[in-house]
Amino acid sequence: MYLVLIAALIAGFYVGWNIGSNDAANAMGVPVGGRIISYRRAVTIMILFVILGAVLEGWKVMETVGQGIVVS
Repeated sequence: MYLVLIAALIAGFYVGWNIGSNDAANAMGVPVGGRIISYRRAVTIMILFVILGAVLEGWKVMETVGQGIVVS
């Protein structure tokens, strides 16, 4: 039972990491590629806004998921 839970958590983390990386690359690829901002600054900006988004708007996602989108 725990093995399935651990595998699901690892798979979910992997998918979330890939989606987040893709979104960050879309948002910061041009400024970093054009040398407008440094790579380090782009990573710092993305970290800041990901944390702010999760803290300020994350409850809306949990509310939606709690309405029965996932059938158990």
